[in-house]
Amino acid sequence: MEFKTELIFRLLVALFLIYVVGKIAATFIRGFFTDFFNGSGKNKIDIDQMIKKQVRILKEAQVAQGNDLNHENGLDEKGSKKFKTNTEKKYHMRLEKLKENSSKVDEKKDLEKVMVFFDNLQWGEGIFFNKIKEKMEKKFHTSTNLNEISRWSHTLLREELFLFKKDGKLLSINEIERLIENGLFLKKGFEEAKKRKGKLIGYLANSEGLQRIEILRGLEYFYLKNLKDFKSGGEEKLIPLLLKKDFIEKSNLEVLAQKKLDKITMNLLVNRKSDSIVPLSSYIKEISEYAHMFSCLNEIPKPKGGLDIKVALEMFNLSENCTLNEVKSVYKRLAKLKHPDRLSGLKIPEKYISLANHNFSNLQDAYKILTNFKKKDHSTKNQQG
Repeated sequence: MEFKTELIFRLLVALFLIYVVGKIAATFIRGFFTDFFNGSGKNKIDIDQMIKKQVRILKEAQVAQGNDLNHENGLDEKGSKKFKTNTEKKYHMRLEKLKENSSKVDEKKDLEKVMVFFDNLQWGEGIFFNKIKEKMEKKFHTSTNLNEISRWSHTLLREELFLFKKDGKLLSINEIERLIENGLFLKKGFEEAKKRKGKLIGYLANSEGLQRIEILRGLEYFYLKNLKDFKSGGEEKLIPLLLKKDFIEKSNLEVLAQKKLDKITMNLLVNRKSDSIVPLSSYIKEISEYAHMFSCLNEIPKPKGGLDIKVALEMFNLSENCTLNEVKSVYKRLAKLKHPDRLSGLKIPEKYISLANHNFSNLQDAYKILTNFKKKDHSTKNQQG
């Protein structure tokens, strides 16, 4: 009996091994014949195809930039060298002049880095673009792909934005990076505001201690204010539009086409009067100011029967068993966010300043009710103790 059991066990093991070896052999034989009939290099990296792909990307980039080249925007004086933009032409010419000048080593090194940037632009990828991608993720916790960076860089190059300085001095590689990054920040904010979600919105909300809806309103106000439709008396039109109850469901940014957005963004990037790049911190400050403005204007309704404990607790988002310290902490935070003084630097109609005062008054009334309630509650517990 034991002999039969052992024999059956060995037979099963042998069958299993035959099955495994057969599967491996079948895979090997199938792969061999596939390579034999279809070409052994089919599943390997095809260098020729890679080169063709990169050439296609290069051609697409040239078409996107406009390859109708003339003397002013493409050929040097001898007609031997073609440039796709005046920007590239001027950077190349400057580098040629410096090649024999050993005293300007730093400028020459910087210009060589700009040449790497132009190379990245042609291929749509490279060290320069990867560096910007990492910076965007590190600074603003938002993801930006290489295609977005490439398209935006091409847009700035086509518009010759890297030649905006009046004194004729060329921008350094760091200044070029700043222009690209600042523009990507503004474009990303626009896209996320339109979609009503995104990491950049979360980053701004957390850094300012505001709700996401207030950041969304601040972003939309920032972009719409730069439209011609809202240039004159924009505040009167925009504030009620963005305070609507259905705001979160419907974006007002749909009216902005991509080309118009790019134009607005480029105008925001540089200050032509002072001949300088506008720092990114100034955009963030402006957007934050508008977000805080909507925090002040987001109406805190006062019930017809007056405030009571229940309503006051709802306003402070607290429960009945909260402590007096918690009440004080929440009030301090809300008072800082909703104080009407936040509106003093903004040119908005008087009626909205009145609304902010009304909201702050309701907040103070609720604070008085809650502090009195907690003090009584505390003294009652002490008496019972």
